[in-house]
Amino acid sequence: MKSTFPLLLVLLFVFCSCNQNRKSKDSIPDDRFINFYTDYLIVKEENTILSFDSLAATKRIDSIYNLHNLTKQQIEHARTEYNKDLARWQSIYEKVLENI
Repeated sequence: MKSTFPLLLVLLFVFCSCNQNRKSKDSIPDDRFINFYTDYLIVKEENTILSFDSLAATKRIDSIYNLHNLTKQQIEHARTEYNKDLARWQSIYEKVLENI
């Protein structure tokens, strides 16, 4: 029994370490998010300026997700991660503004 406890402790440590390094299936590279978010902000502004009805505006936004082959969950996951690191979020947003 005494030799089992250290083994279990080591296995638990290894398991926890592996889980921390694994990326979520919703993770996307920063440059991909930047390209998406650039198009997203442009379309959102066009929707406002051109006064599209809500159905047309939603279709246009959905087309941006399709164009970049991303899901709303992936974008939400990225935004959640960026909100944890405001310096990174600011850097990404500055790159988006450069693209616009």
